[in-house]
Amino acid sequence: MKRPRRSVSISLFVALAVACAFVVAIAGCSGSNDRASTSALEGLDAARAKDDSLKTLNVGSDLYPPFVYTDEYGDIVGLDVEILTEALARIGYKPKYQLIDWEKKKELLASGELDCVMGSFSMTGRENEYRWAGLYLASRQVVAVDPQSDIYTLADLEDKAVAVQSTTKPEDILLNRTNENVPQIKELYCFSDRSCLNPALVEGLVDAIAAHESSLLTYEKDYGVTYRILDEPLLEVGLGTAFDKDNILITHGSQQGLDLSGKVFLDEGDVVLCESPTYLAAISAFKAYGCSFIEIPTDEEGMMMDVLEDVLSNTLHIKLIYAIPTFQNPTGKTWSLERRRKLAELSAKYSVAVIEDNPYGELRFEGEPLPSIKSFDEAGNILCTGSFSKIFCPGFRIGWIAGDKDIIRKYVLVKQGTDLQCNTIAQMTIAEYLKRYDIDKHIAKIVEVYRKRRNVAIESIERYFPDTIKFTRPEGGLFTWIELPVGISAREVLVRSLEKKIAFVPGGSFYPDGNKENTLRINYSNMPEDKIEKGLKTLGEVVKEYIRQSE
Repeated sequence: MKRPRRSVSISLFVALAVACAFVVAIAGCSGSNDRASTSALEGLDAARAKDDSLKTLNVGSDLYPPFVYTDEYGDIVGLDVEILTEALARIGYKPKYQLIDWEKKKELLASGELDCVMGSFSMTGRENEYRWAGLYLASRQVVAVDPQSDIYTLADLEDKAVAVQSTTKPEDILLNRTNENVPQIKELYCFSDRSCLNPALVEGLVDAIAAHESSLLTYEKDYGVTYRILDEPLLEVGLGTAFDKDNILITHGSQQGLDLSGKVFLDEGDVVLCESPTYLAAISAFKAYGCSFIEIPTDEEGMMMDVLEDVLSNTLHIKLIYAIPTFQNPTGKTWSLERRRKLAELSAKYSVAVIEDNPYGELRFEGEPLPSIKSFDEAGNILCTGSFSKIFCPGFRIGWIAGDKDIIRKYVLVKQGTDLQCNTIAQMTIAEYLKRYDIDKHIAKIVEVYRKRRNVAIESIERYFPDTIKFTRPEGGLFTWIELPVGISAREVLVRSLEKKIAFVPGGSFYPDGNKENTLRINYSNMPEDKIEKGLKTLGEVVKEYIRQSE
């Protein structure tokens, strides 16, 4: 059975934040031929733009210049087209466009025929109807009249006839009078084709037309007409790209997502593949369901794919692969692009589910963001988790798991056996914060704090620890991993360091089989720089002393 297509709005949200100076999320690209695509992709890295390995995302829209329209060659172009092309390329996708009956957009999303819809699509008032990749443009819905008209304010529309495009925000505002400044009008004409608006005004059929301001300005320019746009807008809105909302489940932090994954996928005797080392709370969550683990070794680029494939091809009862590809806990390592793509390929080839855990991905100090493993998923086997705990408020314990809607439905069922819902007040608080403030600015502030602490931690390890140790230099996240000389027990070092009021997590806890006792994890996130240096200086002295006594 063919699975419904996956959704990538979580990754898209991240990509869109850097797509353009005035956007925070979405837009589109030409789909009818290679020439138009090349034109829309001008300025992108040529190799990336023409990469046949990019996965296709089906995007639906109707005609709404300047956001979406057809050029003289019949190709789909426009502002949204150019922005979305850039954003999708950054996360490993290329758009395939089709013009749709706008009134059928929900049906097309729900059926999987479309992955997303866009085209001057207002989020305002529709926040709960779709899953949005995020706001990418603030815009105005306005009223336009003939320059000689005696209509100057919204109040002057009383007992007047107005034309709009059907299913747009102006239609809703004028029908339901959701703007308190809008009076009772005499007649509302709703055209399925926006090109009918201007003739209706010119011929005197209506007294005013209402539409997106940019659309009206573009019409003026293209057709040589002149409007007088009222200073008072009908609505100031944020535009977004919409996905079907059944692909995501809100959880009590990403930890509940791991526990639910065990409930959905694992039975006694099943096998979980994981990085070596891996997140200790994931080990605990999965072990509760009677599984065993096979650790896949890692290098500086992440999980070693040749070893992984050998295990996949020669081991029975593998039900799950668990990975933290970005700023991994506990090592701080980040997977390469090729390793991410390869894992998605192997997941599809061997029909094994992947949990891509990403609680730290927003905390990047340097380097370019990499696309998620999910962005390469064609089989619907990959689920990704996230959380507000590391970027907003840990105590709220609000996270999510996203994936194929058929699998998410199973998560919903097993979650109902644990709790009926996550904290409503916490969710409402987060939602209100996201409406009022720029979460990206907040993240930038905490990233700067963590960057300084990371730098102090690395400098202190270099200065105070013996040369015989190895350690990671993370590009982001919260952790540094230290490997002591073979034969040195980190647990015994911990006992001595606790006497000096210095603590860390011994590395053996991060291995399902409990090996590698000569390792430890340092968390530099919750102490000021002076205490980080003081603590690591003391710990370095303890390590040196222990090594001398062991020789």
